[in-house]
Amino acid sequence: MKELTKFQAILYNLGGVLMLIGAIMPMEPSLTTYAAYIYTCGALAFGCTQLQQRYEGRNPALIRLRRQQIIASFLLIAAGIMFIMKVNYIAPFRGDEWQVALCIAAFIELYTAFRIPAEIKKENESGELD
Repeated sequence: MKELTKFQAILYNLGGVLMLIGAIMPMEPSLTTYAAYIYTCGALAFGCTQLQQRYEGRNPALIRLRRQQIIASFLLIAAGIMFIMKVNYIAPFRGDEWQVALCIAAFIELYTAFRIPAEIKKENESGELD
């Protein structure tokens, strides 16, 4: 996997923090409107930075995990769009569907966050033995 530049790493981390803040803010109903925009900005920063990463190798497991990561990025951004639609009462998403998309994306992101480094380590170890 290609390493992130310093700016990309800052944007990636800032996006993650903004998503967390935006997802927690609806616990106080008066902040829900702001939360939707904060979460969406974070999802765009996090997702776009993650979409810029590349894997140039041929390991099928890493290719599959990278595709799952891309799907999760799109789900995070879609959750933000659904959240804004909920706050502004725009059909068809007027409920808490955004939370379902967020949970699915978070599960995939968590899974790939542990599996990708393990696969890279396994690939490096097998490459050193040859």
